[in-house]
Amino acid sequence: MENQPQGRVAGVLLEALTPSQKIRLGDYTLHVVRRGPRFPLGGTSVQAPSEPTPHGIFIATGPDEIYMAGDGLTVTFAPVTPGPPMVGLGTVEESHFEAVAGCGAAPWRATKPARATISP
Repeated sequence: MENQPQGRVAGVLLEALTPSQKIRLGDYTLHVVRRGPRFPLGGTSVQAPSEPTPHGIFIATGPDEIYMAGDGLTVTFAPVTPGPPMVGLGTVEESHFEAVAGCGAAPWRATKPARATISP
């Protein structure tokens, strides 16, 4: 919660009227769009019959560190500072959440933390 009033937290919900969004966090602009179809090794597109509405939350916890949670998104980064217009991800750690039986207040838990470190 301490990051929210400091402009380091943003959320997106992509629907028909907002198929993409640009948000600024720290020294970066994030361009967020709906994830395209997935292609397994066989080359045939695979889409779930009813995917959730693409959504996500982004929390900048440091100059080059952003935590992201969501589903159905493709995110690209661009620096807002002078220099080369390219940004890469130095470290990406993905997470998976699973249901916890009998836990009414917090029914989900992460099997490992998720974060991305930006490498300008």
